[in-house]
Amino acid sequence: MYPRTVICALGLIVLVSTVPSPSPSTTAAAQRPCLFENAFGARDHDPCAPFTIVRAHPLAIFSTSAFGGGFGSARRPVVALSDGSAMVANDEGGLFRIDQHNRVLTLWQPNGSSDWYNDPIELLSSFRGGAVLYDRKAVMGVRRDGSIAFRKQVDPAEVGDNITAVQDPYGVVWIAYANGPKAVYAFVSHAHRVEELPSEIAQGTIVTSQDGSVYDSTNDGLFELKALPHFQRHFVHGPVPLPTPPRHFGIDGYPAFLDIQVIGSDGSLWGTTFTQVIHVHPDGSIHVIRLAPPLTAIRIPPHNLELTIARDGAVWLASSLVRITNDDRVQKIDLPRHDGWRRGPSFGPDNSAWTILSGESGGAASVAHFSIVPSREQPVVVTEKAQSLRRIAPENRGIAARATPDPARQAAPRKGPIQFLYVANSASSNISAYWIKADG
Repeated sequence: MYPRTVICALGLIVLVSTVPSPSPSTTAAAQRPCLFENAFGARDHDPCAPFTIVRAHPLAIFSTSAFGGGFGSARRPVVALSDGSAMVANDEGGLFRIDQHNRVLTLWQPNGSSDWYNDPIELLSSFRGGAVLYDRKAVMGVRRDGSIAFRKQVDPAEVGDNITAVQDPYGVVWIAYANGPKAVYAFVSHAHRVEELPSEIAQGTIVTSQDGSVYDSTNDGLFELKALPHFQRHFVHGPVPLPTPPRHFGIDGYPAFLDIQVIGSDGSLWGTTFTQVIHVHPDGSIHVIRLAPPLTAIRIPPHNLELTIARDGAVWLASSLVRITNDDRVQKIDLPRHDGWRRGPSFGPDNSAWTILSGESGGAASVAHFSIVPSREQPVVVTEKAQSLRRIAPENRGIAARATPDPARQAAPRKGPIQFLYVANSASSNISAYWIKADG
C-alpha cells in the first residue's frame, strides 16, 4: 500500500493516493503511449486510448503581418461565421474579417496598445450575420461590417473566465456567465433587445448540440431551453451516474455524475475530466477515453479538458487539434510545419476549421484555415496587410448602428408577405411584434 501524502510548495500540489499496488497486467497495458504525456503523470494506470495521426490539408495560412499584431492573449481569438468567412481579434484590440476570397478586412482598428491583459477581445461564437465577442466591458454582437447588433454591459468581476454565448436554431443568442451570481441573457434577432431571464430558466451550464439546440446542464439533469413562443425549459435527461473508475496512483478529477459539455447529433452526451473524455452513447453505454496519465502533481486550480463539436458530429478538444469521432476513434490532427500552441478550432458551414497556432519551435503565430478532407489545392499564404473596410474608432464601438447603405444598391420594392417577429416576455406577460424588413 502507498502512504497518503499531501505536499504544497511553489504553487504545486503533489497528491499521492492510498491504492493497492497495480497488477502486472495493468502495468503492461499502461505502457501504450498516451496522446498527451505528462511529466507529473502516474506510470501505473488503466491504458490510454489508441490514436491515429491524420494529416490536415491547409487551405490558407495568414501571417501576423496581415493583422498588425499577435494572438497570444485571448483564449478564443478566431471564430468561423455562417457565410464561410471568419473573424479574428489580435492582442491590440483590432478586429478583422477574412472573407471567402481570403482577403483580410479591418473592422476595428487596433488601439495601438499591447496591454491586452486589461482589454482583450474574446470571440465567443458566431450568430446570424456576425459574431458574439467579449471585451471585459461588454458582450456584443458584431455584424460582418463591424457595426454592433447588440451590446450588454457586464461587470468583469462577475464574469471571470466562465462566459458562454450560443445561438439556437431560432436565432436567439443565449449568454451566460457564473463567476459570481449566475446571470443568463437572451438576444432575440431583429428585436434589437437583450433580455435578462428569470433565474429559474437556466440554473446550470449552458451547452449546445450538433444541431445548435441549447440546453441547461444541472445537477438535476439536462433541460432544453427555448425562447419562442416564450422562454421555457423542458426536461430531457436525468443525471448520468458514472461507474467507479479503476483505482490507481494519481488523480483524474473523475466525477460521480457526468458534467455534460456537448451533445451529439444522435443524442449522445460528452463530458471530460482532467485527463479523459467520457462518452455516453444513446443506449446508455459509457466509454471512457483516456488521453493522458493520471496526475500526481497539478497546478492550482486544475481544469477539465474542454470540448467543442463540429458540424459532422465529431468532438474536438478546444485547445488542441484532437478529434474524436462518434464511434470513439481518437485522431491527432497534424498540420504541417505548425507544432506549437493552438487556439480554437472553430468550424465553418462546410466543416472546415479555423484556428490560431504557432509555428515550429514556438515561432510566430498564424491564422490557419484547414480541412481534414484530402485536397490537391496548394494552400494560399497571406502576408499582405489588412484592407480597411470601414474604420470604427475604439470610442465608437459601443454604438449600435448599421453602415449607411449605398442608395445605388438599395433593393427595389417587391411584393410579398410581410414577416412579423413576436417576442414574449415571461416576466411581464407582454407580447411584442416587430416588422422584419427585407434587408433584415
